[in-house]
Amino acid sequence: MTDRRPHRYLIRAACLVPFVVFAAVYGTAAGHGFINDDFIWIRDSRVSNWADAAALFYQNSGFYRPLVSVSFALNEWMFGVNALGYGMTNVVLAFLCGGAIAALGKALGLSRCAAIFTAALWMLNFHGLRAAVLWTSGRTSLLVTLMATLCALALVRGWLWPALIGLAAALLSKEEAILLPLVLFTWLLVLRRPSSAWLILATGVVLLYLAVRATTSAMTPWNAPSYYQPTLAIGHVWENVTQYADRAGTTATLAMLGAFVLLGRVRPFLDPHVRTLGILGIVWIVGGFAPTILLPVRSDLYACLPSVGVCLIAGAVCQRLWTGATAARRSRLLAVAIVAILAATPIYVARTERWRRLEEFSAAAMRDLAVLTAPVPEHAAVVIDDDVTTRFNLTSAAGSLLSDAHLVMTGRVLRLWIEPALPGMIDAGEQAPCDTCVALRLKVTGGHIVPR
Repeated sequence: MTDRRPHRYLIRAACLVPFVVFAAVYGTAAGHGFINDDFIWIRDSRVSNWADAAALFYQNSGFYRPLVSVSFALNEWMFGVNALGYGMTNVVLAFLCGGAIAALGKALGLSRCAAIFTAALWMLNFHGLRAAVLWTSGRTSLLVTLMATLCALALVRGWLWPALIGLAAALLSKEEAILLPLVLFTWLLVLRRPSSAWLILATGVVLLYLAVRATTSAMTPWNAPSYYQPTLAIGHVWENVTQYADRAGTTATLAMLGAFVLLGRVRPFLDPHVRTLGILGIVWIVGGFAPTILLPVRSDLYACLPSVGVCLIAGAVCQRLWTGATAARRSRLLAVAIVAILAATPIYVARTERWRRLEEFSAAAMRDLAVLTAPVPEHAAVVIDDDVTTRFNLTSAAGSLLSDAHLVMTGRVLRLWIEPALPGMIDAGEQAPCDTCVALRLKVTGGHIVPR
């Protein structure tokens, strides 16, 4: 992680292996099918004319994330309902996030190799990236991370207007970017480049965003479902803190501990540059988690944006350890890093299995439904007995959105009812079709839907 490279082939291998592993693991696991909210994003993002395209910026599906809607509209135009194209889009977005993180690290004074290392840490996080890449709807976190990182990169380089554009794009991707103006203004203070212009204009962008959002029916903390309403319960908040510390920081912490052991006893936190990046990273982490840390619902996706700060800290620490180490220790570290990443590959593969298998079941179920319900007239009622003995079933794949999923995949309107009845549908006041109203009865068995 320095300009002096006595082991250039080993360094190149260490820089390349993490991204090859990422591509091999996620490139083969993504895009096997749609689940849950994916169907709603596709349905509500379909565009047939310019009016539909403009509508993406003032309609919502509970949230106000028009840039995500645009990405789904582009995917639907390019791939129809072929899940592979959507999955590969997520993989590409993850690589773009890694590139943006590396560029940000370089702009903050990291060497090229240290910046690449920082990006690799983010992409090889055991937690957040799995859901963000493998769940098509998880691209919300990829987009907000990409746009927020590009915003920070532009501001650090002194490009005010591109930074404002990046801020607007981040806000239009996901609500977690709401504190980005304050986070980056604090960065400027730490870097001794205070800019009142940034604070004033960025605040204006946020106010404009909130004003436009208020014209839609997108949920707010006051009218959101209970699981999206902040809570101050100490026990719950503490559990969130510990859970998110693991989800955002475990991979980077292990990397730093390994560097401490293999590179020697340099005290990196005595270095002014390390301290500066440490402060910047902490501010980013706090600002990234602030909008979600009080929510009762917990998600790996919420760790994607804040973990950029953790990785910047790890990159600075490991770079300092590297510069103070001997050539022999550096070679040992590189060899151990390569072996460790390759050895961990089966773990990454195993952690993708749940998402991949659920998507494969969903794709098979949608194909079975299309064939079995083809003779049934539109608007007819179809009852399906779910297989509750396995986690890969209709309840997990689509749940109360099953009718919407069928509409997205086939263009036909049916009333699909899952048995046993889903609590959410009962709470919404929906009732099972009467026996004489049911046009077709099916069941889930062996990973497929078959006649009952």
